[in-house]
Amino acid sequence: MADDRNLVRFVTTQADQEPAAEEATAETTEPAAADEPAAESAAAESAAAESAAAESAATEPAATEPAATEPAATEPASEGEPTAEVNPEPKYRPFEEVREQVAQTMVEEDARNARDAAVSKARAVMRQYSRKRSIYEADKSQPQPADPNLKALADELGLQYSKIGPHDPVSLEVEPIYQSVEEGTALSQRGVPFTALMFGVPGQVNKQEVFTPVVTVDLQTEQTYLAWKTAEKEAYLPELDEIRDEVKQAIRVAKARDLAKQAAEALAEKADSAATLEELVPEDRKDNYFKDLGPFSWLNMVGFGNFTIGNVPELDAIDEEFMKAVFNAKAGDHVVAANGPKRVYYVIKRTSLLPATSDLRAIFAQPQERVMAMFMPDSSAMEIQQGFIEAVDKETGFERYQLPE
Repeated sequence: MADDRNLVRFVTTQADQEPAAEEATAETTEPAAADEPAAESAAAESAAAESAAAESAATEPAATEPAATEPAATEPASEGEPTAEVNPEPKYRPFEEVREQVAQTMVEEDARNARDAAVSKARAVMRQYSRKRSIYEADKSQPQPADPNLKALADELGLQYSKIGPHDPVSLEVEPIYQSVEEGTALSQRGVPFTALMFGVPGQVNKQEVFTPVVTVDLQTEQTYLAWKTAEKEAYLPELDEIRDEVKQAIRVAKARDLAKQAAEALAEKADSAATLEELVPEDRKDNYFKDLGPFSWLNMVGFGNFTIGNVPELDAIDEEFMKAVFNAKAGDHVVAANGPKRVYYVIKRTSLLPATSDLRAIFAQPQERVMAMFMPDSSAMEIQQGFIEAVDKETGFERYQLPE
């Protein structure tokens, strides 16, 4: 894991003004769906929280991460390029190649059951405290309940514990729990994002009260979180002296991101003329270089009609823009893509893309396959349709006629 500074690296909420969280993580890893590429602030309302956390491409990435107070150092990213398959994969693979996957599959169900049981026990303790606290707040003559020791509870149940914050809705992006959503109530319903639960969305989502436990799931990393907000402070406009250090840091981070991006682009250009990306990685940075990541898909279906970004657990908080860069890269080229919060810039070379574009078109020609596009989340289906129309227009040289005004 890279630190929170803005550096270039190889790929590889107590609340005062913001949410703080204590969290314990129950984690299980399940195989991600893969069908394609392979390769190398002014203060806002805040809250504090405690939590208990529980087409495919292959790439070799080298990540670049911006440094806040110094010029970013460049480090390699992934190798891999989209290439047409010369020798198709055999239908069956030797057992030795899939031994770990088989072993993982055999223990996945037991691991999930153990995680769910642990989270349920921890949630029961937190709910009991929440009820007692509500009674005490309503009647101060009642005895004040003792705060539960969540760290000891997490250790007992085999969960990971941490306390985060304070955070506001923007600064919360640096925390892994930011990517999680509330457990859905139906296969076709995606849960409410963790940020919306903590801070609310006017007219749509009521924010969670202090010390109200909530379970969220990160669909990408397959982690489950049990968290609660321990404090909050209403939004206000602070004096400059109060946030002077934060303003300075924000300016440095913004400049560092630019440096990191430039360093990553320079590394990508250099890698195009090198024998391999790996040879550009200094010996003391080899841990930041990842080879043969994946295969992974751009999107994974979760339940019916729900999709999430493909799972690449080795990389940090990748998003739609990252996937777009990887899947649209030209064969043999090294490309640069930032992660979601732009903490890290990756240099990537895609090694393969499966199925081939011609095969994907043939698959999409099947009516039953096209129907699935109707269930893409948000505006994705419309974007795909518009993208197809624009591609046809470009290929045929079609130009829309605009009537003179």
